[in-house]
Amino acid sequence: MIDLDHALVFDIETHRGLEWEERSPAIQKAFINHYYDPQSYDTPKDHYNEIAGLYAEFSQVICVSLGYWSSTNNKFIKTSILGPDEDKVLNDLSKTLKIFQDNGYFLVGFNNDTCDTPYLVKRYIIKGIKVPSILNTYGVKPWDLDSVDVMKLWQMGDYKRTSLEMVSACMDINCKEGDLGGGNLYLWDLKSMPWDKLKFYCEEDVESTFLVLKRILTYYDT
Repeated sequence: MIDLDHALVFDIETHRGLEWEERSPAIQKAFINHYYDPQSYDTPKDHYNEIAGLYAEFSQVICVSLGYWSSTNNKFIKTSILGPDEDKVLNDLSKTLKIFQDNGYFLVGFNNDTCDTPYLVKRYIIKGIKVPSILNTYGVKPWDLDSVDVMKLWQMGDYKRTSLEMVSACMDINCKEGDLGGGNLYLWDLKSMPWDKLKFYCEEDVESTFLVLKRILTYYDT
């Protein structure tokens, strides 16, 4: 049974971080060899700018939003760790996750099993920072995972993927109301990033994920 009182909902936002010219020759070469599509993009830089944020190998975490239901305050509380300094974001996240884990919380996300969690783990390893134990799923059997992927829960065994925006829309839950999102985040560099808008977007996803999970649990016995 999923205990909403101990669900820590999270979502991450990522960005290319370094510009193409700032990347090492080795990274540039690997990108061209394995990712660059010359049929669709004029230059490797154009392609890199658009898709780099999707790959942990050559991008960075710029925002992590967390949310949980507070029975004491009778409301959903949200907080975010964000900024251009990825080392600080990851280290602050480690401290925050440990506090919640020590208090019996488990992670909840939307497509977190194949997106957010592995991305975070890879970035911790690349940056040489110890992976928080709550994110360490190596060798853990699927049925013993202490996390919930709301997308997989909504699939109900179906093979078709869906989006948080679509699931929220069919449940009349507000989602993706801001004008900043994963689809256009690459248009900004870190110096011009609208951080307030990014925080709103990421926290909105966290709350939408919680409300979708709550709706599922209301009508479906897990």
